[in-house]
Amino acid sequence: MLYNDDGSIAGGNYVTTVIFFLGATFLVQLVFMNMLIAMMGESFGRISGILDQSTLKECCVMMNDHVWLLNFGEQFKKKRYILWLTPGSEQAAGSAVERQLTQLRAYVEERALQSDQATQRMISALDEQVAEIKALVGEVEEGQDDEEYQETETEIMMRQLENLSYKMERLCEKMNIDQ
Repeated sequence: MLYNDDGSIAGGNYVTTVIFFLGATFLVQLVFMNMLIAMMGESFGRISGILDQSTLKECCVMMNDHVWLLNFGEQFKKKRYILWLTPGSEQAAGSAVERQLTQLRAYVEERALQSDQATQRMISALDEQVAEIKALVGEVEEGQDDEEYQETETEIMMRQLENLSYKMERLCEKMNIDQ
């Protein structure tokens, strides 16, 4: 507050207070004007970017609205073919950039789905091999007395374990996972 209850000036530094008040007011107005100019410039840039497309679109709409004024029988009397072009349904979705973005999005989604399916297939194959190894370990643990049988089973399990670790390394390489 600049004034006390009795109407006298609060504090002894009235001039400094007024200067700070006016400076703050000026800075706030400067910032707000700058923000307004930035928003208007962004809108103008966006509209200028699609100016040609919008102009052509409006011309086509006006021509289509007044097509009844043309006498096609007289204009194309000696012509063999008449071409009538209309925009397709896939073009109605927006500008060329929007269509390209839609195509790119569909491509990326398709590739991601293919990658997920390939990864799921590899994981299920690894799960099957782990189940086979667990089954072999279970058989060995049941206590087979035949020492030669146990050695053969152990060798088979070791080969399968090496194969499984090799496939796991390949899967990690494809998925770019550090172990």
